[in-house]
Amino acid sequence: MGWAPDIYNITDKLKGTRLVVTTGTANHLIADVWAVRNDFYRDHPDVVSGLVRGIFDGMDMVRKDPKMAARALATAFKIPEEDCGKMIGSDGGVSEGDAHLTNYRENAKFFLDPFNPANFEVVWNSASTIYKSLGTINTTVPPAKVKASSVLAALSESYKDVRDLSQPTFRPDALTKLSAEAGAGQVLTKAVMISFEPNKSVLNQEYDNTIPGTLEEIGKLAGKFGNAYIIIEGNTDASRKGIVPSDLVRQLSYDRADAVRRAIMDKYKFDPNKFKVVGNGWDNPLPGCTDPSNAEHNKKNRRVEVKVFPLETGA
Repeated sequence: MGWAPDIYNITDKLKGTRLVVTTGTANHLIADVWAVRNDFYRDHPDVVSGLVRGIFDGMDMVRKDPKMAARALATAFKIPEEDCGKMIGSDGGVSEGDAHLTNYRENAKFFLDPFNPANFEVVWNSASTIYKSLGTINTTVPPAKVKASSVLAALSESYKDVRDLSQPTFRPDALTKLSAEAGAGQVLTKAVMISFEPNKSVLNQEYDNTIPGTLEEIGKLAGKFGNAYIIIEGNTDASRKGIVPSDLVRQLSYDRADAVRRAIMDKYKFDPNKFKVVGNGWDNPLPGCTDPSNAEHNKKNRRVEVKVFPLETGA
């Protein structure tokens, strides 16, 4: 993992390296947070509230006058003003610059919205799992132990008119182009297993009790890649190949993928133009799982694939 300005030149300096993904696409994957000691927060809640207001006011000042902000940054840290301007971006950290500067609405969604698939708890637990697996920490701390949401909640009326600036505009026609250019600019493909009853496209948790967890996994992926298009592809096994018309099988695979999309939309309320559904029928078997007489192969091929494309690919 790296930060600016290294990410702009690391591939030139180290042979064989490449950028796998950046926060330009996975804009909800990494979060910088402000923290104060618990005893200070307990003794001086008014100071902490003032600090939070000051941060939001500072964000507004940067956006109103990015050049002024660049001059201030250059003076404070002895960095060339031109470089500071690039860090901040001409729009003051909305869609340009090295980092998106979050306003009240975006913070409220991150800290207060339990249905946000990329909220504080999700990011905290993901980071804790990674750090523990690396041996950096010995034990994990519950997010509730470190989150003080009452300050943000108390400011809701003051910032009721602030809108979320972290959400891009998704064009419905862009996903048609992505489908035609399969693989072009693709960031990630993740195969997830959801079992459907034979010849049915309804999500049945009694038939597959892993469905809730799988939908949550897809929702978190879509949430973390907030600046990305998501294609959900349905696939079927080939056990009825030569018996059932291929167009009917393709429609079945489409309906199954669309059932997944609708379930995610119902729970997480994403922009509907962020998603596209594709039905592959039996034309996309997993490598090594091509025997239609093999029950295990057929089970693995009854799957959904989630593909992530960067926003700029559809421009």
